[in-house]
Amino acid sequence: DTLHLFAVPFLQILKDEQKRAEYDRFGSMGGMGGPGAGGFGGAQGFGGFDGFNFKGDDPFGQFSDMFQGFMRRDGGGEAGAGRSVDITARLRLTFMEAVNGATKQLNVTVPETCSTCHGSGAAPGKQPSVCGTCHGTGQVSSVSGFFHVMTTCPTCNGKGHVLKEADKCGSCRGSGVQQTNRTVTLAVPAGVYDGLRMRAAIDGTHHRLVVQIEVAPHDQFVRDGSDVHVHVKLPLLQAIFGGKVDVPSVKTGGTRSVQVSPGTQSRSKRILPGEGIKTLNSDQVGDMIVHYDVTIPNGSSLSEKAALLLRRALGDPDVPPEESPDSCSSGSGDSSKQQESQNEQSDANTKAEAQGQGKPKQKKKRRSWFGSSSD
Repeated sequence: DTLHLFAVPFLQILKDEQKRAEYDRFGSMGGMGGPGAGGFGGAQGFGGFDGFNFKGDDPFGQFSDMFQGFMRRDGGGEAGAGRSVDITARLRLTFMEAVNGATKQLNVTVPETCSTCHGSGAAPGKQPSVCGTCHGTGQVSSVSGFFHVMTTCPTCNGKGHVLKEADKCGSCRGSGVQQTNRTVTLAVPAGVYDGLRMRAAIDGTHHRLVVQIEVAPHDQFVRDGSDVHVHVKLPLLQAIFGGKVDVPSVKTGGTRSVQVSPGTQSRSKRILPGEGIKTLNSDQVGDMIVHYDVTIPNGSSLSEKAALLLRRALGDPDVPPEESPDSCSSGSGDSSKQQESQNEQSDANTKAEAQGQGKPKQKKKRRSWFGSSSD
């Protein structure tokens, strides 16, 4: 491989003292000078590897530079004509669009081969000349410590040829590339989330579109993975006696009715399975968690009688218990009963007298010393 091709000659130099001294002096094999002369730390030879710098924050930086040189030689580098690049874009979605999915269109700018010079960068009738720095290879060699590194030519940017300013294409200014506007239709699946990166092909080109998803927050729902949380205000009457309450729903996009149990406390919750958000690229659906916030009425808005009844029902020790009807009339109970008895007796006497008037009056007998006689 490439590393082996570079490592073997250097191993041979290390074994041969004459070649090593020659490399230390000239910085290249065969006594030919070149960039980075000094080899293993200049005239110090192996002298503690002074030429191979380990003092920086990245002790392997020299190896990184070497491998980056290999990558550039294998076709890396800046985007140009005929090279595939990733076009990045951001797509902002509403909360419900992320939940249910959507179809969106994005306008992007992509590099394409210049239609005037067909990628050569030269004006019509002009030809580029061979780069004098890399001699048409597009790469230059440099010495980094005891490694020989190939990097992209800084003069021609790896093209191997250069153009005079007067010979450059007027459409692309010598780059061989034109920026073209494209419209990409993106099918956003249900369940995408904030920060997700999606990739899509750009029709008619060899480039790819990399889209970063941004999801706007919702004023009622809070997402937690595939679950969704919602807070609902619960009136005190329903919290005490139970009933039904309408809650927002991500599943229907509207509201749904939920049964509330009697004695529901504030900050309690109700889990509705399968009514959350669909997991991306899966058939699983999360849950919706309903949080109850019991609303307490303002006592000053109640009437005096309603406030008294409420305080008494809630066991306020400062409010005396309500008096029963029997206890209210206990002071006059005996006199009332006596009066009722007298009325009943009077009615009985009146009735008896009425019955006596309808019979003949009998004479009374009286006793005398000489016998009985009648009046």
